[in-house]
Amino acid sequence: MPVIYREAKAYLESWIENFLDKPHPAFGGYSPCPYAKKSLIDAKVEFIACNAHTFPDKINIKGYDVIVYIFEDEMSAEELTKKAEVFNTQNPSLVALEDHPQEQEAVKDCVLNNGRYATIFIQDRQKLEKFRKNLKKTCYYENWSAEYLDEVINR
Repeated sequence: MPVIYREAKAYLESWIENFLDKPHPAFGGYSPCPYAKKSLIDAKVEFIACNAHTFPDKINIKGYDVIVYIFEDEMSAEELTKKAEVFNTQNPSLVALEDHPQEQEAVKDCVLNNGRYATIFIQDRQKLEKFRKNLKKTCYYENWSAEYLDEVINR
C-alpha cells in the first residue's frame, strides 16, 4: 500500500471524526455530515487510491455507504468536477460528490473541504435522498445559500 494512500486514508478518517461529526452552528447545531462517523465506525466506508486514468466509469457500492476515491495525481478542480459530472451522468443510481483543496465549499463560516486531497465520494442516490429529506425537516439547511444548496442537491 503506497505511503500517500495510508497518509490520505488516515487524514480523511480523522477529518470525518474530528470535523464532519462535530456539531456546528452553520448547520443548526447539527454536524456538517451527521451520518459520516457512523458509516466509518460500521466499516461502511471504503477508501480507494486512484488517478485520472484509473477512476472507474462504473462501480458496485453494495456493502458500503460511501466509497471515497483518493486521487494520487495532480489535477485541477475543473478536471475533478468533470470526472464527477461524467460519473453522475453514467450512473443515475449513484451520486459522486467531489472535494478539491483548491475549490473552497462553505456554509456560512464553515469550510467543508478536507483541505488536502482531491477526492470523489460516491453514495447510493436513493439512500442519500432519504437522509437529505430527513434533514430538510430540521434547521440543517437554513444557512445554505440557494446557489450552494442547488449545486449540492441537484447532482
